[in-house]
Amino acid sequence: LKLGRNIEGIEDTNAFAMAWQVGPEDPVLLSPKAGTVQYPEQCKMPSITSRRLQAGAITDGKARSICKGASELEDCVFDVMATNTADVAMDYFD
Repeated sequence: LKLGRNIEGIEDTNAFAMAWQVGPEDPVLLSPKAGTVQYPEQCKMPSITSRRLQAGAITDGKARSICKGASELEDCVFDVMATNTADVAMDYFD
């Protein structure tokens, strides 16, 4: 469960992302670049197929095995799976 701007619980990841998209009431923190999405245009969500793990990718179980004993287990697992390399796990060990 994720919290939306109005402190409402949101289950759906895409709905959560849209709830936090910058709106007209938000201050301008960054200079807009050409080709970026700016309000009122909505962000385009990735398709499920663009998020598929590539063949031979490190699985959750394998990442958890690699990260066993890490200072921040969930962050380590995410980084190992996102980069598909065990080397990033070293950052989570003293």
